[in-house]
Amino acid sequence: MSALCLAEVCKNKDLKDSDPQKIAAFFEHDYLLMVSLDRSVGERARQFMMAGIPKLKPADACHLATAVMTPDIVELHTFDEKLLALDGKLMKADGTPLKICWPDVGAPPPPLLAGQP
Repeated sequence: MSALCLAEVCKNKDLKDSDPQKIAAFFEHDYLLMVSLDRSVGERARQFMMAGIPKLKPADACHLATAVMTPDIVELHTFDEKLLALDGKLMKADGTPLKICWPDVGAPPPPLLAGQP
């Protein structure tokens, strides 16, 4: 996930009154891969914005760019219908389609990615 999520989560009004440590702890799960938002990701996000994807917001474009450019990303989880509609339509750097799906909230977390601490 793009490090942008660390701040973006605060746009949810329900979370503004939540315990800050609890929110921070969520992002410490081993099954989350935090990726820096650097220039190359930003430029790829801009390409998505300019591609005319309906109702795409800059933050979502950053998340998509992060997912397609990071080799260890297996799938992008979201509840956003406009992003779910892009499932299989964006190619990752390795030439395979990006899987975009609902998180399976009842499932155990996925195993650690190879090479991740």
